[in-house]
Amino acid sequence: MKFNRDSLRKFLAWTLVFLYQGFVNDAYAPPYLTTLETEGSIAVTDPTIRDQVRTSQFSSSTTAASTIEICPKGQYVAACGNYRIGFNWLKSAKLPNPDQSSATAGEVVYKETRNYYVSDNIMDLYNQMRIFFGNTTTSMEYLDNDGVVQITNNFQEDREAILNNLCHPSTVEPKCKPCPNNANIAPSTVSLDGDLLTIRDSWEFHTFADCYIQEFEDTTGTYFYVPDNINFDIASLDSSTTVAQCYYTNTDAAAMDALMGDAIGIFVTGIYRNRINANERVEIPEGTITMY
Repeated sequence: MKFNRDSLRKFLAWTLVFLYQGFVNDAYAPPYLTTLETEGSIAVTDPTIRDQVRTSQFSSSTTAASTIEICPKGQYVAACGNYRIGFNWLKSAKLPNPDQSSATAGEVVYKETRNYYVSDNIMDLYNQMRIFFGNTTTSMEYLDNDGVVQITNNFQEDREAILNNLCHPSTVEPKCKPCPNNANIAPSTVSLDGDLLTIRDSWEFHTFADCYIQEFEDTTGTYFYVPDNINFDIASLDSSTTVAQCYYTNTDAAAMDALMGDAIGIFVTGIYRNRINANERVEIPEGTITMY
């Protein structure tokens, strides 16, 4: 009888394991992964998810009803919801396209962003972060499907797809952190229309890579950082066009976990907040300000 009870117990245990795995697979990975790989869209019946996808879309208007402050001056955006911001956000991701004009009824069209994680060199990554999240038309590098570095000046749609989905102020609470070493940084903002949809190209978004200083003080006086080979008028040293911005960097291996942030991967609207334990976070430590 002991053998039978053990067998029955094992049978029930394995049955529960398979049922659980089937539930998890049916609810999450296979439908999204398979459909996205073959069709680039998924069927969505949950009204909450549909509403959040709607919120992540671009406004058809160019007129803002409000401008929302994500983080104040002097603080960078450290996380959106439970996603820490870092170098991993440069990697290719799949997430709802802010332009859903080609979607059929009951479907959400996804887009895949390019891979802007072009190097493991930390200085390159800082530079890529500043370009990618900056509201700029500067060209930047990315890796194509063959791993070859290419150049594009059309990365803003990828940037806004990430920010609209992960950082929209009506659905996500941001986490702001003061810049290390009391460095400066501009406020992060976004403009919305009357329906809380994002005005295209309105994100002003600043990460830890944007923290900078332009002067420092010691017992002998106040000093400004000035680029090499530049002619300047001493009276204009308070001009941002004359004084160089020296950016925060931290190349300590111990800081890399925090600097990498959380990979986006395939972003499933409506359930992503439960994917990461927000209490298990590693804060970015104090670093150095380096001019390069």
